[in-house]
Amino acid sequence: MLLSYKESASSVSAHAHRGPWVSPPCPRPYQRESRGRAISKEERPGSCHVTPALLSTGMEPEEGTPLWRLQKLPAELGPKLLHKIIDGICGRTYPVYQDYQSVWESAEWMHVLEDITKFFKAVVGKNLSDEEVFQQLSQLNSFHQEAIMKCLKSRKDEIKQALLEEIVDISSAQLQDFDWQLKVRIYLFMNVYVFYFIFGIERSIYFFNVYI
Repeated sequence: MLLSYKESASSVSAHAHRGPWVSPPCPRPYQRESRGRAISKEERPGSCHVTPALLSTGMEPEEGTPLWRLQKLPAELGPKLLHKIIDGICGRTYPVYQDYQSVWESAEWMHVLEDITKFFKAVVGKNLSDEEVFQQLSQLNSFHQEAIMKCLKSRKDEIKQALLEEIVDISSAQLQDFDWQLKVRIYLFMNVYVFYFIFGIERSIYFFNVYI
């Protein structure tokens, strides 16, 4: 049998006078139909159900902020990892997962490498100031912030040189591709004249429009 509104109010008021540490009792569970479905625990008025979100009080770095996964790494391992990643950027060996499998899972490790690599390249490529860099590191502890800044200051020139070499390689590849296409077009263009003398101008123009 359902409690009336007055009975519920008087019950809560009576328990409230027992002292500040006594919480009012939860109303008896009940079921009522709402458009053909039963009311869940969370929807009941005065329910004592506590959601997991209310119990979460940990202060973790926000996902999506630069290098937030680095927060899992012990502070003493930070400089070694950062320098090894810069080695990889400069064409040497990247750090291996086996050395950090106790910190990250394999899938997460790939994101760590990618995030830190992109961060160093962006900071050096855009020539960001120390203040701008610190703004991106605000979610990390002071140990990791200091390690990152030291790595940037000591190896900035190496990273810049690596970026320049990447640009040169890309430009060379594009030039080679352009040179190859140009040679093909010249070859086909020269053959148009041969077609002109053999098959006439109409077929030569058709060949030129289709293949060049």
